[in-house]
Amino acid sequence: MTTEGRRPTVIIADDYADMHALFRRLLEPEFEVVGDVYDGQALLEAIGRLTPDLILVDVFMPVLGGIEAVQRLKAQSSSVAVVFITADDGQETMRKALNTGALGFVRKASAAEDLLPAAQAVLRGQQFVSGTPS
Repeated sequence: MTTEGRRPTVIIADDYADMHALFRRLLEPEFEVVGDVYDGQALLEAIGRLTPDLILVDVFMPVLGGIEAVQRLKAQSSSVAVVFITADDGQETMRKALNTGALGFVRKASAAEDLLPAAQAVLRGQQFVSGTPS
């Protein structure tokens, strides 16, 4: 994904405002946050308007969960890079998230260390999984 001459753009999708603030603080040195949404349906609507390079998506959100939202997005042949973020460190959740075509999976407990490297990796087309799921 080419972002020559500009910072890559990102939409943050999480149902907690305090998480948005944390993720924004972690990403803004290298990314331009172009949208904040609080559920999967709002994410799908925002992607069409904002065409981000990357989406940061919580696995569990109201209205439409992150996994289902990304499945719908990828079914439309979207090439947007995806990093899932979750408090759930289970192997099954990680498997479901990565099976959507996403390349990134970050545990919220590891976000301070892993979020920026995960975002950078997925934009290069590389997989990034933080921590060791149980």
